[in-house]
Amino acid sequence: MAGSFQVITSEVPKVRGVALESPARFYLPVNRLHPLKLTARNLEKVTAVLWCVFPSNLTDFTGALLGEDSGKWEAEQYAEEVARHEINFPPIPDRKVQADLDPGAILSEDRRGVYLITFEGGDVYAWQAYPFVWTNIGMLAYHAGKDVTVIVHRLDSLEPVPGATVTLVSHKRQELATAQTDGEGLARFALPDFRKGKPALVWVATDQDAAFLALRDNPSDETVRGIPQEALDLHMFSAENYDGFVYTDRNLYRPGETVHARFLVRQRYLEPAAGIALQARLTDPKGNVMRNWPVTLSSLGSGGIDLETARTWLTGRYVLELQAPGSPQTVGSAAFNLESFVPNRLRASVEMDKPFAGPGEIVLIRGHAEQMYGGPAVGYSGEVRVILNPGKWEPVQWPGYRFSHGDYMKPVIKNLGRAVTDAEGSVQFSFAVAEAADLEAPLQAIARIAVSEPGGRDVVARQSFTVLPAEPALGLLVEPINDQRAARVRVAAVKSDGSSADLPDVSVALETERWNYHVRRMDNGYTIHAEPYYVTLEIRQIPLSQGAGETDFSLKDLWGRYRIRVFSSATPLYATSVIFAGWNGISLAEDSRPSLVKVTTDKERYTP
Repeated sequence: MAGSFQVITSEVPKVRGVALESPARFYLPVNRLHPLKLTARNLEKVTAVLWCVFPSNLTDFTGALLGEDSGKWEAEQYAEEVARHEINFPPIPDRKVQADLDPGAILSEDRRGVYLITFEGGDVYAWQAYPFVWTNIGMLAYHAGKDVTVIVHRLDSLEPVPGATVTLVSHKRQELATAQTDGEGLARFALPDFRKGKPALVWVATDQDAAFLALRDNPSDETVRGIPQEALDLHMFSAENYDGFVYTDRNLYRPGETVHARFLVRQRYLEPAAGIALQARLTDPKGNVMRNWPVTLSSLGSGGIDLETARTWLTGRYVLELQAPGSPQTVGSAAFNLESFVPNRLRASVEMDKPFAGPGEIVLIRGHAEQMYGGPAVGYSGEVRVILNPGKWEPVQWPGYRFSHGDYMKPVIKNLGRAVTDAEGSVQFSFAVAEAADLEAPLQAIARIAVSEPGGRDVVARQSFTVLPAEPALGLLVEPINDQRAARVRVAAVKSDGSSADLPDVSVALETERWNYHVRRMDNGYTIHAEPYYVTLEIRQIPLSQGAGETDFSLKDLWGRYRIRVFSSATPLYATSVIFAGWNGISLAEDSRPSLVKVTTDKERYTP
């Protein structure tokens, strides 16, 4: 059956709307170079209303700062209206169009802080409020377990912000703690527990500014394989520690050139330390910290610093270090040299009034500087220090005796001070042996003088002497007795002049060598760290006559490396000797001798 019908059309209502767009979504640190991006559709004009959140309401405003949707009602409840601004969009129908909103053109410099933006007009209902930050405050946070460290700095210069109020807020909207930043812009929190919730947000306020930072979850307590760290018994290595590699494009620069430094940081052995906040520190040739500034790693755990040097900087060796905020541990470091590429203009020398110093004595150290073209270097700054290392003392009255030990001792540096060279180009300092009285072995002392040239470069001279920090000094002489499979131990107690000490007896210990092995588990295998230690098998009291005594230790049925140690409560000094008991008899195990390694070059002089 045929028929007819009628189609009636009507105009489709236009979709209207306006929104704020940002790659960072809710956290929008802005400045004049990065205005806010607005997107609209079928609107030619809207009014942007800017609200400043009261600092006292920032804790209640935690949800919006953490990314939850917020509306106009929150702006009316937590903030005050500070400005209105009309925004014009291109008149293109049914298309998304964009416009920029620069808060710096609307707000005054003294009204920085946390803001909300809402929209009105244009015959459209826009209920949503968008938080953003108009601030000159930057923050980095280091969050590990119950410890939180926050670095507060200026965005324009990266200088630290001291005296700022930092508040730590939990995910339960509870205020956990409040602290003031120190001179380096650091605020540290040590939480007793998580009853009020885990740390979720940090906000900071000064008299004229405010900002916030959402915290990420802290690292897990497990290794990359998901095995609890305690189960692996790898107590020497921490899976959560950072392991960094810092390098520069070269290691030698002229003053005024730019140092291009790059770094890679890993955690849990293999994983990139993505987005981690660290602190960079630059130390000058004098050991002074020149600068501290925060750095944030990329998603690959990488980063870089372009450091512009100045022509006024001292020449010498600089060290660039990465550290976890609030921790003295160095993640990684690199050294570079700043040199003016001119020949030395000074020549330095150093001498002592005696080659050997015993307990209670004072050594006079005299440094001298002269011009390369002749004449004393008058009025130059000279610094003297004494570096103490384990050494050997061999008094002629006791040939073959060993008065030192093989245990590790960290070098000790004694800074004697700085002075200006006199009319003869000299400076003089004194070193008291009493400053080393607590050390446990004879010492090789190195007197080092550094005279600074006009450009700041140091001209260095060194001279060594022997120091006996205490007396009596204890020594021993070990002689293998192979036909009895034993070792004869002769001991001595000696004064600093080499004569016999009035000591009734000493203790002699026979110790067996053991090793501690620490295994670091990797995806592709294991890394082993080993260190020796000694277990005492026997201790004897050996009487002395005229400072000497002896005893025999039987090594029957004993195999391996053994140490013989002589010691006494009357002196901090002790001596050791290592022997080896093998199938073919008893032998002395000599110390490693770097003198056996000889380094040479193909010629003495090279032409650039």
